[in-house]
Amino acid sequence: MTEFKKVGQFVEFEVKVLDGKGRPAPIEGDLVVANSNEVAGGVEFDQTTRKGKLTCLDEGIGQVTFTGDADLSPDVTTPIIGVLDFVSNLSGAVVVKVEAGAVQDPVV
Repeated sequence: MTEFKKVGQFVEFEVKVLDGKGRPAPIEGDLVVANSNEVAGGVEFDQTTRKGKLTCLDEGIGQVTFTGDADLSPDVTTPIIGVLDFVSNLSGAVVVKVEAGAVQDPVV
């Protein structure tokens, strides 16, 4: 779970499609990327590198899903899915801001 505390924070990610032994595995076509909450988080994703970025836009929770068809053999494909959960908790205290007034001379 990725937890954001401020608007503008982001995480970079890479999607890897692996077989049961942890080796890279082919899929048929591109991954389909879906974001359940585009108000809270913005997703950029490059199909070629399979790298992307999730940016906090507003408060909320969401899930980015990556779905595809595993190419198991010439005649068999199986649906696969990966998820990236996120929460933007912007209402809690995250910064202490101190504002000083103008410099003054002492009263004598």
